[in-house]
Amino acid sequence: MPGVKHGGDIYSIAREYGFKPEDILDFSGNINPLGMPESVKRAIIENLDILSKYPDPEYLDLRQAIYKYSGVRPENIIVGNGGTELISLFFKILNPRSGLILMPTYSEYEREIMINGGRYEYYRLKEERDFVPEVDDIINCIAGHDLLVVCNPNNPTGQAIYTDDMIKILAKAKKCGCFVFVDETYVEFVEDIDSVSAARLVNEFDNLFIIRGISKFFGTPGLRIGYGLTSNKEIMEKMLFIKDPWTVSSIAQVAGQAVFGDIEYQERSKKLIREEREYISKEMSRFTNIKAYNTTANFFLCKILDNHSASALREHLLRYAMDVRDASNFPYLSDAFFRFCILDREDNEKLIKLLNVFFN
Repeated sequence: MPGVKHGGDIYSIAREYGFKPEDILDFSGNINPLGMPESVKRAIIENLDILSKYPDPEYLDLRQAIYKYSGVRPENIIVGNGGTELISLFFKILNPRSGLILMPTYSEYEREIMINGGRYEYYRLKEERDFVPEVDDIINCIAGHDLLVVCNPNNPTGQAIYTDDMIKILAKAKKCGCFVFVDETYVEFVEDIDSVSAARLVNEFDNLFIIRGISKFFGTPGLRIGYGLTSNKEIMEKMLFIKDPWTVSSIAQVAGQAVFGDIEYQERSKKLIREEREYISKEMSRFTNIKAYNTTANFFLCKILDNHSASALREHLLRYAMDVRDASNFPYLSDAFFRFCILDREDNEKLIKLLNVFFN
């Protein structure tokens, strides 16, 4: 049975269209256009000999680096082989009977609930509200579920639930015996991270589990480092008990320590994303046949307003070795929806130009 398809699969595209993977302009992967930080490259080169040793099974230095970066204490941090491993571990341990998932969103959440024998329901984010979450309505739907799943900012809509509202959600969920899983994969792209991230709420709410990684913001999906944040000791102990040892390699551990301390890279990334988000918003507003939704993240969800389709658009762009995400396989989205991420100015201009060619 084939797996779920995601963005960023440049290898399949290269094989099908005869391109080299490195020649494809990937607007589907949502990865920081600055790529891997130089600090990470140096850390890898200078520590190659560490590959002859097993990693520290407790990842103390890496968790300490994450603590300095996130403000969450090391004992409340678990690291894994990308966020995917930790998502799987958490759902296996929690074993929810009934999950409520804000949709449209990333497909792995429902898959994990189903694998573990639970059922799930969708909470539909309304297109007529530009997919902006209705927090009071979400709160009213929590009762009867033992898990609420929130991607924040949400993929593919780019909308976010702000921290003050997340407090209300967590408080209600606590009363209902409901755990809240928050995927903050894209939170570093938000202009003001403290206004959206729930990291500072970890100590206050023990029914909260946050997942993050370094793939998107730090441009290193190949390193496979994810981390989870929770003050729930029972959940943490059970996850550590069943987690396979050494799933984060020695070299990835060293690279992770470097990336979290690279303040210059973080500031440069935020500046680039802010400027390009403004540029793309302005350019997309010129189209009469595309609606680009407001976003807090590093990608734009768009709806085609004429008789073109997202699949036809993607095929058109692939001829020029450029890929966007056909968003029609997200629940509640049709073949009129596509998503693309922010790259650098030169590449963003190329995309805008080809969109003009296709639509006009």
